[in-house]
Amino acid sequence: MTVTIQDVREKLRDEAKTATGLTNGYAYRPRSYAGLRLPLLVVLSGPATYDRIQFGSESFTERRTLTIRVYAAEATQGSEGFAEAEMNLDTYLYNLQTRFGEYPRLTMGDGTAVDVEMAGDGGAVTVTEQGTPYVAADFRVTVETTRIINHKT
Repeated sequence: MTVTIQDVREKLRDEAKTATGLTNGYAYRPRSYAGLRLPLLVVLSGPATYDRIQFGSESFTERRTLTIRVYAAEATQGSEGFAEAEMNLDTYLYNLQTRFGEYPRLTMGDGTAVDVEMAGDGGAVTVTEQGTPYVAADFRVTVETTRIINHKT
């Protein structure tokens, strides 16, 4: 079975929710953040590189950076709310580091293993989504999948 980036994003969301203890998680950016219960996480897609091993190969390797963004709180709650949100983000980042540091792979539903390489985090920052500022942190991972090429004549 070919593992798609959609499969990886959904599995990464599930594993990140388990690692952080968060109940709200999205494999793709929600249409609206208004009314969503915080904290929550979203898997965002980043750049990819492709490596076709040799000319005429039947497959190629895709290495894609994905970001697990954790939204802790609205940034409009004042400095006390911001400090508490930062402390919570430290815990979430630590738990993500532990999960992907100790077991750097995703096991898909069919048993296929996808390697996960930790690529760093951005610490606590303020990000604005749809006009509302949030205290959030980005945890980056790189995943590697192999895609089959269907040659058409």
